[in-house]
Amino acid sequence: MFIAASVQSYFSCSGLLIGWWITQPPNSDKVEVNNITPLISWSIFGTLIGLLAAVLIISRKLTKTREQNDDSN
Repeated sequence: MFIAASVQSYFSCSGLLIGWWITQPPNSDKVEVNNITPLISWSIFGTLIGLLAAVLIISRKLTKTREQNDDSN
């Protein structure tokens, strides 16, 4: 579960950073966000990718646990 939560957090933060990079390039002298749409859309995209990865990790772990329980019986 910790790995799934870490993956979710990583992708959410990555999406947020990509959105920030698009809306506010690092070479700018002042911080001013005029168009926030890319920031929101990339954040949502990163969150969805992270959620999908977390669900896959958890389902794989549950499948392995079930197989081990079936083999032991």
